[in-house]
Amino acid sequence: MRRTACVALSLLAVVACGPPPPPAPVPVELVPPSVKATPAPAPTPTPTPPAPSLPPLPLIPEPALDVSLAVHQTSISLPRGRYLLEWGDARLEAEGIVTFSAEKDGVISMKAGGLVREGPGPVVVAPREPGLTLRTTEGPYRGLFVIKTGTRKLLHLINRVNLEDYLKGVVPAEMGPRVYDEIEALKAQTVAARTYAMKHQGEWKAEGYDLCATPRCQVYQGIAVEHSLTNRAVEETTGEVLTAQGDLADALFTSTCGGRTENVSVIFPSYDAAKYPYLKSVPCFGEEPQLLASKRKNSDVLVSLLSIRGRALLASLSRTGTAYVDLVAARNALRERLGLPLGGGPKTLQPAAVYEDLVLAAGFGDAGVLTEPVEREIAPRDWPEPSRNALAILQRFDLLGAGPLPLKRLLTTEEAAGLYASVLARLGDLEELDVRLLKINPGEELLVKSPRGREVWKLSPEPVLFAAAGESYTERGVLAFYPGDRAKVIRRGGVVSAVVLLESGPESLFDRGSSWSFWTRRFTGTEIMARMKERDGSRQGTRVEKIEIRQRGASRRAIEARVTTDKETIFLSGLEIRFSLGVPENGFNVVSGKLATGEAVFTFHGRGWGHGVGLCQNGSFGMALSGRTYRQILEHYYSGAAVSRLAKDPSAPAETGKPAEAGPSGGTGGQRD
Repeated sequence: MRRTACVALSLLAVVACGPPPPPAPVPVELVPPSVKATPAPAPTPTPTPPAPSLPPLPLIPEPALDVSLAVHQTSISLPRGRYLLEWGDARLEAEGIVTFSAEKDGVISMKAGGLVREGPGPVVVAPREPGLTLRTTEGPYRGLFVIKTGTRKLLHLINRVNLEDYLKGVVPAEMGPRVYDEIEALKAQTVAARTYAMKHQGEWKAEGYDLCATPRCQVYQGIAVEHSLTNRAVEETTGEVLTAQGDLADALFTSTCGGRTENVSVIFPSYDAAKYPYLKSVPCFGEEPQLLASKRKNSDVLVSLLSIRGRALLASLSRTGTAYVDLVAARNALRERLGLPLGGGPKTLQPAAVYEDLVLAAGFGDAGVLTEPVEREIAPRDWPEPSRNALAILQRFDLLGAGPLPLKRLLTTEEAAGLYASVLARLGDLEELDVRLLKINPGEELLVKSPRGREVWKLSPEPVLFAAAGESYTERGVLAFYPGDRAKVIRRGGVVSAVVLLESGPESLFDRGSSWSFWTRRFTGTEIMARMKERDGSRQGTRVEKIEIRQRGASRRAIEARVTTDKETIFLSGLEIRFSLGVPENGFNVVSGKLATGEAVFTFHGRGWGHGVGLCQNGSFGMALSGRTYRQILEHYYSGAAVSRLAKDPSAPAETGKPAEAGPSGGTGGQRD
């Protein structure tokens, strides 16, 4: 996985019932010896109520996993609460903060208020009240806690949890649903994570648990990260796993494969390629471009976003912006929205006249109410006071667009119309939304993913189309986009009148939206040597002087490197290249240079993040955006594996299904970095 972390946690105090008070002494009547006393009947003792029996700890439905939350701790404390504990044959009730400590020979001691107890583990902990959850300082967790000692005779904090509940704390930690908000991608991740968990169950048996909660296994963060979308992905794929060759697949996954995954055996030499045919190098691309065309005449002149707003408004009015009456029509659209009388436009396109007319048309009123004198000092001194006031209002209400408004040159008709459009947008008459373009449907419909989810919008027969170029935009007759490309869309009356394509590359790559599509790193030879020694203290040298890539894999990742230090030559292979050199991925080129001091400096230009094997998380998101199902995504990255169901008997093999529905060739998966 991506980073290994063992979190030290503070744990809990237990308050136990003390011994019952001694019975009150029975009163005795003293009688003189000469008097024969008649024995009084013995008083009937008050019955002592039996101690209430404690309920049994809840059972965790199978399949269940033991997941380490903290390992090799001298002490563990649970936060204040009410708990049930099973410790050997004893069942205890604890309230408050309980602290467990590691003693000699693997003995565990517990302190809870004035109560001290010790003995061999494990100690199983549950919430005292049904329906509640256990907590650490990191947050709440489903299931039970288990305190036990490991191979170093120190304490482990383990979460015993049902498989499906475990996944609810894994999937959002691996693919945050606020970013990766495509259910099919999350379902693909869920099936991969479930398969990985069952395949690697018991991997840490020597330490007394099944899996770790860090990227070394797969990240698990409990209830704190649960989300309705990822919970839905877990529930809709309950029990589904990947199988290959009659066994559970080893569903490795990675963050960003950079356009192509790699063969497992070259990244992880311990993996025999023949045993893992589904973990092979596959392309992470294959989308077909969508062509959005317009009949409007266009030019290659760069324009501002303000001009685009004006063109969009004019297009919604079936106007071209080539005549003065077009500007009047745009102005009257604003007046009509305000319920004000219609009229003419500005007498000239001089900035002072246009800005003053806009303030009048929109009914902003007294500038002294809306602005301060210092704001009204920004306009040129030779402007009339109404125009100076108008410019201050435009700036206050942020109607200027992405760039500064002209103060000396004439405005274009489209820029002036854009000012009216900006006010209309504030009034809800015109929408300007950042979306992902997904598909063009027949019948002039545009499928987009907006902040409200997937929507189908009516498309104008003659929309204005632009491609972004920094903060300027060029009009196009045809826009070629790939599903998932980001765009700004302007629509009025429910009809799209303008589309501004904000990105379109790298073309057809499923994972192109990842921030790890490309990266650059620069280290001195001394810095790299220090990192290499952290990985292996036996390595000799004070600085790296040369780095050579001797062999590359099918995806062109570096799989064998020779590093020359001032003391020795070191050979690196597979994933160790990435870790020893301190780069995000093995897919890179390296250039060697010299500092003024003469020390070697190395610059790495690369793509991707992770180990590059199996399911590509960003690639699966791109595939889901383009309409692929989770089964198609899994088939893409685990070619030849089948989606099957776990057997009802956990000891039995999975019920093998048919291969996943075929999708485009591809592949990447389960965390081992």
